[in-house]
Amino acid sequence: NSEDKKKYYGSSLTITLLLAVLSTAFIYCLGSLSYFSGSSIQEALPIVAWAVIPICIREFMRTALLAKLKIAQSVSISLASSSLLICGFAYLFYIDALTTARAFYIIAITQMIAATVMFMYERSYIVLDKSNILPTIKQHWNFGKWLLGNAVSSMVLLQIYPWLVLYYVGAESVAVIGVVSSFAGFPAPILRSLDAYLLPRMSHSASKASELTTLMSILKLSVFIISIPYLAWLIIAYLYGDHLVTLIYSDSYSGYGALITLIVFGTVMSSMSTPLSTALQALDAPKFTTISVAVSAIITVVASVLLIPSLGLLGVGITSVLSATG
Repeated sequence: NSEDKKKYYGSSLTITLLLAVLSTAFIYCLGSLSYFSGSSIQEALPIVAWAVIPICIREFMRTALLAKLKIAQSVSISLASSSLLICGFAYLFYIDALTTARAFYIIAITQMIAATVMFMYERSYIVLDKSNILPTIKQHWNFGKWLLGNAVSSMVLLQIYPWLVLYYVGAESVAVIGVVSSFAGFPAPILRSLDAYLLPRMSHSASKASELTTLMSILKLSVFIISIPYLAWLIIAYLYGDHLVTLIYSDSYSGYGALITLIVFGTVMSSMSTPLSTALQALDAPKFTTISVAVSAIITVVASVLLIPSLGLLGVGITSVLSATG
């Protein structure tokens, strides 16, 4: 009922804030380490720490709006905040004042603005509820533990390449991986938009046995829709990837056509499974997605250790494709 939902949102917001505060304290303490003394990282980390709170609040409010199928409000506010973020970066770059610390100031401010506007939409519905925290955690732990495992496995997938490349190949190659991965992820906004659109609708369909046919129809249609831009992007990457990367990022990153094609191919394979992962979450079965991501993480670690020392950056590309099979 409505009152139970209000308590659930309130306790969830409280838990989100507690986790954000703990993360802020950890990052703040990290910035005080002597290892970072005198570096730009030491200047930026305290700002990053405080930016965590508005980012977490904004993400919670975005999810709350999507859960209530208020998609137009969520998307419009997100677009406005992203536009404001880009304008802030562009202005600082134009006046030659863009630094890491100031960039995170802009991020924190824009995220807080977005979170505040989103909260205004739901101010009568969401209030902090400290009395229902433990029951909420217990009630949703069976579901949440798989999402936590998914997040940890995904973090391994995202972070393992730069560190292994740094160890086996060198610092300059890390920049190449960053550039190629960014290029491969150009269609990512389409994927995020589709996921944000699909999850609430799939969840509502999955909650009613009579609408499971609708869920399957949405799943098939979404796979078809997402395949169009991603397969087109794969063809473009294969034919013109090296030229485009050179044009966008400078001549320093020319000659990596094979690596670009492999990483884009791996990205396409991973992205095509997103609608299925969304459907499994809607059916309260995230463990299958988590197991898949965990298998991908294991494949990534093993293949990276075996291939990167002998093949260098090409080994990263092959590992990317192998990882996507998980």
